[in-house]
Amino acid sequence: MAVRHLYLARHGAADAFGELTAVGRRQADLLGARLAHLPLDAVRHSPLPRAAASASTPTSCS
Repeated sequence: MAVRHLYLARHGAADAFGELTAVGRRQADLLGARLAHLPLDAVRHSPLPRAAASASTPTSCS
């Protein structure tokens, strides 16, 4: 039987308008770096701007 893993993450910190703040972008960068080595088949997120931005953040962490 194949083993499957489900990783859940909350979007980064957002402002009152739902956009990621500088802190939220940093949080998304750090999450991407932490997950970069995992063999992910798919990434699902809500259509909200903060969730979409968190999910599309590049995995390179500067």
